[in-house]
Amino acid sequence: NESNELVNMPPDDLKNWLKTSKFTGVLKPLEHSGETVGHDSGRHIVSILKKNPNKVPVIYAGEDIQRMRK
Repeated sequence: NESNELVNMPPDDLKNWLKTSKFTGVLKPLEHSGETVGHDSGRHIVSILKKNPNKVPVIYAGEDIQRMRK
């Protein structure tokens, strides 16, 4: 399934990676919060992965797949 191929990390690994300098050093900050675009998107992806831990393709909503494609 495409959605399972788009994100190749378990949610906790992704959450930890979002905190590393490898991730934070290359991203553009959002104007309103100072946070990066990637952190905002990454948190959404972690949430999506946690609500579907077995990666059952039919559980992903259309907006979930769109978010993971970003």
